[in-house]
Parts: sequence; structure tokens; C-alpha cells
Amino acid sequence: MLHGSGGECKRTESADRDRSAFRSAVDRLTLAITLLEDAHVPFMDLPPNLHMYYEIDDWTDAWTRPQHVLLIHGFTENVTAWRGWVPHLARDYRVIRFDQRGFGQTGAVPADFRFTTDLLVDDVVRVINALAGEPVHVVAGKSGGICACRLAATRPDLVR
Repeated sequence: MLHGSGGECKRTESADRDRSAFRSAVDRLTLAITLLEDAHVPFMDLPPNLHMYYEIDDWTDAWTRPQHVLLIHGFTENVTAWRGWVPHLARDYRVIRFDQRGFGQTGAVPADFRFTTDLLVDDVVRVINALAGEPVHVVAGKSGGICACRLAATRPDLVR
């Protein structure tokens, strides 16, 4: 608050405190925005034109080498479909979740895009190779089960 007489203005302690608190809040907000901008968002680019979102949950002991569990969601879902499973699995396994082509943060596909089981299985193979590099346990929900069954039938070398 400013007080003055005869056209003279003086700052009060209260106004200085308010100004300092405001500056501090702006600084904290600026830092938060900077951290968000610098945060690693887990995407992988898979040629020719797939920008796939994934999450890895690994709560195992740092000195162990856990096996991988790949979770494949169903139609119209995304990585959050598995959030209830993560606490149970991530203590013993390195859990890989990804948004399938056309869903979640992986993003939309053109309206005339032709989904095929083989295309989705190829995406899964590339996820396994990029993020696990070895055979994985596969858990699938709903229509993700079609992809999991085809993966096991055509690429048994990648499934535990």
C-alpha cells in the first residue's frame, strides 16, 4: 500500500512484503515451467512415421537384472489402463507400457488408416527390441490379446 501527502508517495512494509511474495511465486512458477519443458517425455521414433509413447516402471532393486513384462492395452485405451497393475508387477519386473498406434499420446492416425494385426505385431516387436532387447512376458487386455497371440505364434523367440 502506498501513502503520501502533497503528491508524495512512500512504500509501506506491507507493500514490500506483497511484492516480494509475488516475485517469489513468479520465480517458482518459472522454475516449474522450465522443469516441465526440460522433462524427458518417453517417446520413440519408429520408422517410417511412428512417434510412439511409452512408460517404463521399474521398482526393482538396483543391483538386480529383472525380467521384462510388456503390457498391451485394448482398443480405445492407453497406458493408464494398466495403472492398477503397476504396483504389483513393477516390484519384481521391469514393466513396459506403450500407447498403441492411434491411441493415447502416440496420437491419432488418419481416418482412412488401415489397421492390421500384422502391423500392430510389428510395432510390438519393435518396442520389445528397442526397450527390452530380450524376450518378455506378455500381458494383454481385451483386443490387445489378439496382438499378443499373434506375437506368440509368429515370434516365439520374443515371448517368455
